[in-house]
Amino acid sequence: MTRASRKGTTGWATRFRTDYCFLGHLSVLSLVHMNSGAIHAILGPKGVNAYMIKTAVAAIENWGLGKIVLKNDQEQAFTALVREIKTAQVTRRGSRAR
Repeated sequence: MTRASRKGTTGWATRFRTDYCFLGHLSVLSLVHMNSGAIHAILGPKGVNAYMIKTAVAAIENWGLGKIVLKNDQEQAFTALVREIKTAQVTRRGSRAR
């Protein structure tokens, strides 16, 4: 299978769609794996938060994925969270390789 024919991938990176949904006053961060349609939901505060970052990275690792692309809307707080998740995931992936 060529890179271009793999649904949900960009090059060799796996794509995720990320978004918030709300249950009353509770925030839920959703990670949708575009290849399989698998969903991981994280209940926690909105914005950059250590728990949300750690839990999102753990979910990505549990799926056994390496390089990823996270797609999100352009809300500043959400973009900052996604940037932190990407940084933490790359850092953890690099430290395990050593």
